[in-house]
Amino acid sequence: MTISDARDSLSVLAEASRNEGMEAEIVFCGPHRRPDLTIMPTALFKLVAPILDDLMLQSRISMRIAQDDASQGMSLEEFGLQYGISEDDSAEDEALYEQDLRLTSHAVLE
Repeated sequence: MTISDARDSLSVLAEASRNEGMEAEIVFCGPHRRPDLTIMPTALFKLVAPILDDLMLQSRISMRIAQDDASQGMSLEEFGLQYGISEDDSAEDEALYEQDLRLTSHAVLE
């Protein structure tokens, strides 16, 4: 279905979703009838949403593992450059942490 056809059919599709629940038609649409978008009944989406979440999480985990594998054997300096971490950041964070500890311990002593 084209995007224009889908747009023109939205009220009919919504009514079918309300009346038929998960049994309502799943519609694939996109430019030149290429399926870039899926319209599905909310009842069906609620059923498959946890599975979709798991698949998305699995994809992110796989990408992270691949990145971690690529960073094996990387020097600390190279790691810092790749992830935007510098020694200056670490020193600044340490100074803030020490200041926070002094403020916290001072408040506890009072």
